[in-house]
Amino acid sequence: VGDLSCAGIVHQNVFYFEGRQQRRIYEDVELHSLILTLILSLLMTPKHGLLDSRYCDQYPIMRFQRNIPFLLSVHLNHGANKAVLPWVFQQVENIGWIGGLRLLKLLCESAMHRWMYTNMRIIGGGQFGTVFQSMVQLSDQSNLQVAIKQIPKQTNIKDRCVFFDVFSEIVCMDSVRFEDHVCHIYDYGVDESGYWIVLKWYNSTLKKWRDSLAGSMNDNLPVLLAVFKQILKAIRILHKKDIVHYDLKCDNIMIELNKPHGAPGASEDAPHSTEHEEPKSSSHDELVPRIALVDFGESRRFGASDELDLRNRGTELVKAPEMLDLDWVGRKDSKAFDRRKRVGTNKSADMWSVGCLFFELFTGRFLFQDYDFASHWACTTGKDGGDVLNEVNERRLGGKGPLVEFLRYLLAPSPERRPNIEAALKKFDAAAAEALRGTGREVASDPCTPRDSLGHRNSGFSTPDSPRSVAQSIGGSSAGAARSGKDSVRPDRPLVCAAAGYEESYFAQVLSNLCVLEVSDEELSGVDGLGSGAWGALKSRLGQHAWSHVIDFRLQGAGQLPFQLDVPHVMRLPWSSTSRGAEEFVYFLPAIFDFLRHAAILRG
Repeated sequence: VGDLSCAGIVHQNVFYFEGRQQRRIYEDVELHSLILTLILSLLMTPKHGLLDSRYCDQYPIMRFQRNIPFLLSVHLNHGANKAVLPWVFQQVENIGWIGGLRLLKLLCESAMHRWMYTNMRIIGGGQFGTVFQSMVQLSDQSNLQVAIKQIPKQTNIKDRCVFFDVFSEIVCMDSVRFEDHVCHIYDYGVDESGYWIVLKWYNSTLKKWRDSLAGSMNDNLPVLLAVFKQILKAIRILHKKDIVHYDLKCDNIMIELNKPHGAPGASEDAPHSTEHEEPKSSSHDELVPRIALVDFGESRRFGASDELDLRNRGTELVKAPEMLDLDWVGRKDSKAFDRRKRVGTNKSADMWSVGCLFFELFTGRFLFQDYDFASHWACTTGKDGGDVLNEVNERRLGGKGPLVEFLRYLLAPSPERRPNIEAALKKFDAAAAEALRGTGREVASDPCTPRDSLGHRNSGFSTPDSPRSVAQSIGGSSAGAARSGKDSVRPDRPLVCAAAGYEESYFAQVLSNLCVLEVSDEELSGVDGLGSGAWGALKSRLGQHAWSHVIDFRLQGAGQLPFQLDVPHVMRLPWSSTSRGAEEFVYFLPAIFDFLRHAAILRG
């Protein structure tokens, strides 16, 4: 397709339709969709839903491969193949793997609904994309501010496969959705111009916050230690999912200064503010920003624990020694090449970058900022025989022996001797306590842990923002339902139930095919009568709709609902206990959102 458009021999559509007439596969929509589903299945690894390197690569032409994602994108977005898309989505759903849905979201332009994003304004950009600030109107009075990263599509089949990089970034971010200290991804897709990644909006970067921090490092030591502890927790989350970031620096960490979690009306997506009515405590809690790792463009999720990456990634100043040596030792014509040694990088490369980030956060400058490339390479790889941390940089750490010792612990030249994230966390706790000993201060509190009215930390299960309280507040509950005094306390969270007739707001118009029903077991069993309460009001309306997807939050073994008999897609949550705890609910959230995403795509 790319060669024909460049040569201008014949119009693409004329050539395409002539080819369709000669292939009988296009006469049967089901057969056509089965072949496409087979191709999509071959592109993915079966266990983790990653791209199979045998069929996809960043530079397929250099590896003598076909650019299959480019060909699939052209094929699926052609007007003549519009009828086959619902069949493909249906078959991918039947296979039951999220990787297929990710593929279709990034290949089919019709799956991206960009109309909901308004007032877009460019706030940054680089070589590979542009970042916009945008608004999403949730109702007449409520708006959500988001950040949108747009990456141009590949225009020629011989160019770099942009899809390969975008898919890897989406896999990493989607795998840690809803986790603390990691950027939240709301949506993603593709249109005719490029790829869209919709992210949560954050106030500022950690770099800007550190530059604006008043006082010396010793003055802000408890706050800096608390921020770095959050960073270590974020890396632990990534490494548990076998994700390596490869580009850890202050510019790639966003921050938000929220109200305390116990404050009334505090919400993660509400406009950020540092002012509140509660009196400030004498601790440093109000000064500690909540961090979120962003920019997963250089990241990769590994399919096996012993796998090594052969691509040179990240920023030069934070690259590990094995990354700087990668091109040299990996070439067969190099003197350093040894076929007996495995070449590549893994999670230990992040641990070196964590050490560089530690120095940058505490001093406000890069560790190897004053080095040229040759001296930087010699110092990090140990070729100069010197110390990786010179006396000048030691003095920049304020003469804190525990901090210097911890930094040396991370900056081991050999990846085999470098600690993993769990060992680094234990070492950091000891180093932080030692650094603050005798100062009368302690490490500032983690802003992600909620407190009660007395300042004590709680579990979060009974707070207004917990999944349990949200589950109690959704939908139209029956007025006759018997509830305990604890359950009667509800947060003020109005939810539009469009199927019940509330169609005035913009949010109800968008979700016109969604109904959230909350009803007690007594009502379903007929104790209070099926003609009373919310059930009686909704029963007739529910029967008028042809529901395609139902999520059943009840325990296993519960009876069928009257409108649930002929629903093709039903998701029952596999609760492990009758209490249906909040922690287990949070564990189900990614699967629930993937199920809802499939419903939205299937129904257009």
